[in-house]
Amino acid sequence: RTVNRTTYPDHVAYNNLIRGFLDLGNFKKANLVLGEFKRLFLIALSETKDDLHHSNYENRVAFLMATFMEYWFKQGKQVEAMECYNRCVLSNRLLVCAETGNALLKVLLKYGEKKNAWALYHELLDKNGTGKGCLDSDTIKIMVDECFDMGWFSEAMETYKKARPKNDYLSDKYIITRFCENR
Repeated sequence: RTVNRTTYPDHVAYNNLIRGFLDLGNFKKANLVLGEFKRLFLIALSETKDDLHHSNYENRVAFLMATFMEYWFKQGKQVEAMECYNRCVLSNRLLVCAETGNALLKVLLKYGEKKNAWALYHELLDKNGTGKGCLDSDTIKIMVDECFDMGWFSEAMETYKKARPKNDYLSDKYIITRFCENR
């Protein structure tokens, strides 16, 4: 007996290819790789007709767009970087999964887009309460670490306390260790 399984392209592998081409300054080739990823994913998606996989498509594309955002930031082109973000997340009102959210948060924070990072984090936190699984322990750690990096110790604790009930995998050892490191 055979099982009909649709194979989706590996977004992490494609991300590595895109990052490699962007690191070499070959934006055109990186964009072609993104286009090929979209094409292959849509072909696989057409075979399933599953709404969950359609949401996965948007999230995987947004995950890849975080790499393009970082490329534009490195070039000093903040407008283009934020256009990537707006196009893939805000304009689609995308319900971001944890993996994609983490990639976007890291880039936003690294390049000083703290207001946008905090807005995205709060959206992920709010939606996580709906059972959508929008954040994971890494998401919380990213934002708690940001608080510690800024010297906002009470905000770090508040961020942790608000998120802790929404994530069973986050250990209290983490926040205790962070405070011990900063005494």
